[in-house]
Amino acid sequence: MASNPMWLNLSTSLNVQPESSFRLPSAVLGKAITVAGNGTMLNITWEDQTLHQFMVFAHFADFQNSKFRQFNVYFNTDQPFPYTAPYLADGCVYSSHWYRAIDGKFNITVSATAKSVLPPMLNAIEIYTLITHDSRTTFSKDFDAIMAIKFEYNVKKNWMGDPCFPTDFAWDGVKCRTIGDNISRIISIDLSNSNLHGVISSNFTLLKELEYLGPEPTNEKYHWDHLQKNENRQFTYEELEKFTDNFQQLIGEGGFGRVYHGCLEDSTEVAVKMLSGTSSSGLNGFLAEVESLTKVHHKNLVSLVGYCSEKAHLALVYEYMSKGNLFDHLRGKDCGGEILNWAMRVQILLDAAQGLNYLHKSCSRTIIHRDVKTSNILLGQSLQAKIADFGLSRTYLSDAQSHMSATVAGSMGYIDPEYYQTGWITESNDVYSFGVVLLEVATGELPILQGHGHIVQRVKQRVALGDIRSIADERLSGNYDINSMWKVVEIALMCTESVAARRPSMETVVVQLKESLAMEEAREDGGLYANSAGDAIAMLSTAFGPTAR
Repeated sequence: MASNPMWLNLSTSLNVQPESSFRLPSAVLGKAITVAGNGTMLNITWEDQTLHQFMVFAHFADFQNSKFRQFNVYFNTDQPFPYTAPYLADGCVYSSHWYRAIDGKFNITVSATAKSVLPPMLNAIEIYTLITHDSRTTFSKDFDAIMAIKFEYNVKKNWMGDPCFPTDFAWDGVKCRTIGDNISRIISIDLSNSNLHGVISSNFTLLKELEYLGPEPTNEKYHWDHLQKNENRQFTYEELEKFTDNFQQLIGEGGFGRVYHGCLEDSTEVAVKMLSGTSSSGLNGFLAEVESLTKVHHKNLVSLVGYCSEKAHLALVYEYMSKGNLFDHLRGKDCGGEILNWAMRVQILLDAAQGLNYLHKSCSRTIIHRDVKTSNILLGQSLQAKIADFGLSRTYLSDAQSHMSATVAGSMGYIDPEYYQTGWITESNDVYSFGVVLLEVATGELPILQGHGHIVQRVKQRVALGDIRSIADERLSGNYDINSMWKVVEIALMCTESVAARRPSMETVVVQLKESLAMEEAREDGGLYANSAGDAIAMLSTAFGPTAR
């Protein structure tokens, strides 16, 4: 951190424990700045006239435990956030949204409270800039396929960077066609002078727009043929305007666009997701979602009714899930304030786990969802749960494949730390995210609480107490089978193991959740396993956490 005459540098040789969600080096956390002299306020400012949006993460780890230290943290003009830094451990306070200052001036202020004896201290700050992907790029699944072909055939051509862009440096023998402002698909590959022999690779079939293997004839016309050949209905934009009453009822909004309620000619209710703009990430997500949902059919996966692929209007039409999403239900939103009881929660978790297990094990090739979270678990009229939003999903290129590589994507709090570090996409990434979902459902808490760290660390600390009541959502008022609750916490901690190889498969998670549900249903029926939360204190297992069996 840059020097400032108003700051005093501090350091320690003691070991400072990093926060697992951010993993700052201990060497960084072992240094800090505080206020010089008798000051009580740290103020950090910077200017940026590019109108970029920023998100700020401030890290605090107190290694002076002699007197009380408390301070308020301000991001620009936000309300103050009172905070007490943990001793010899990283605590993080971050801005809750992206900032854009019209005058280009930004500031972080850390000010001692009236109760504080010591001045504020700050160990590190991270400043992230929101980068919009307006540059042209090759469709991600085409890129994966062409890379697999390159390695399978050991192609000696100078194939580096993006296959299609910049146009002057496109890969030798590869022809592309633009399907939006920023996305191109590979339509032709000429390997005729590469001295190849043997069978033709099945990876060529993954290039859905491929028209020619060899020299490309001229004057071809592009169509969305790979979409038109599937069984789903193709809507016109005019039809969508009619079915949604000119997009009157907004029911949701995500990274790729807004979602509207609609009603077809036969009175079937649908959800219509309109792609906003023509960004490369949005179009990639639209095509990924179409290609994934046309291949999967399961009672716990949201069904694709159809799509609109007019050049100026891209849309996906799904079955309508009338009870909204699990995230809102856990917080009493859009459900009349009704709290889901424990049996309902475990059944919803079981439904979602079965859908995820289908993607991993029952599809012709494994599909990794990459954005498993409670807001992507939708609920039908009878609270049957289905997994939605396949915009970030990726499919293995072959049955023998063990992982893929890609830029990290997902939602904060749910992203597998190992995936974050390596960029490797595997089934265990989804398993970790689902483990966070399990803890969120059991505790009723958000994955990340400012000043209190990640839900995995919070639950592990309470597990040491051996009292399930310190973990379970207090809104359940103790109305749950203690063994059932412990089992969900157990499997959640296994799913969120820091080492991916130690995590269970989704098939194992399904089995465990079925057992948990049976215990809770037996309690409700007054059966053999009946055991309310107040009846006993669970013992701790040395293997992976608590058990009460």
